[in-house]
Amino acid sequence: MQNINLYAYGRATVNNAWPARHGFIVNRLYYVNSGSALIHNANREQTLVKGNIYIIPQCHNFKPVDAFSFDHTFFDYFSLRVLDPNKIVEIDASAFALDRFFDYINELIEQDPEQKNHKALEQILAGILSVINRQYTPLPYITNTTVMRAIDIIYESYANITTKALAQRLNINESHFIRLFHRTMGISPMKYIRACRVLNGKELLYSGASVAEAAERCGYSSPSTFYKAVKICLSQSPSDLKKQRK
Repeated sequence: MQNINLYAYGRATVNNAWPARHGFIVNRLYYVNSGSALIHNANREQTLVKGNIYIIPQCHNFKPVDAFSFDHTFFDYFSLRVLDPNKIVEIDASAFALDRFFDYINELIEQDPEQKNHKALEQILAGILSVINRQYTPLPYITNTTVMRAIDIIYESYANITTKALAQRLNINESHFIRLFHRTMGISPMKYIRACRVLNGKELLYSGASVAEAAERCGYSSPSTFYKAVKICLSQSPSDLKKQRK
């Protein structure tokens, strides 16, 4: 997996609460072009206001509460460096002229209705996060070394790793490891593993792999099991994902 794995991007204007996926482990970056919104994530409410960038980590608990002509540019992404799920980052986009940069991003999105600039925008997002982390404010990445090591192992062995095997490799009691991982990440290790399998399966489909090949390489017992997991997690079928990148 790349350092930044972009799942979805776009621009939208909404009023009132909007549908949100649950059980997904992407981070969400918003830039507010105009209007405002109220959201809830990890037991915290946050008002999103014009001209600011917001990074909302580990959005499995994400819930839009209300919106008022909320015109926003968004990126949903998965990162090798994991953000603390209990913190929402708020940044004045005028710092380092990031507001002007989003004017350019909005032009790219407007010219890209079929999302063929996916990889280019993935690289742009990585650059934005790098600028924020280096020059504005250090992003709140997790620091628990045991969990960080567990995540490294998951990335290396997502197709066949189990919670028991993870605990053994970390030389830690399995029950204690599960509690530690959940307390740090806000999600169980097995749920995290399943999400990694789906996201890697998506990348394989994008690169031209068949559904059967992606299912086998990601550790699914059958293509139908993979199909069901992708549909639940991404709200799209594997065949839909393959069509997007043709």
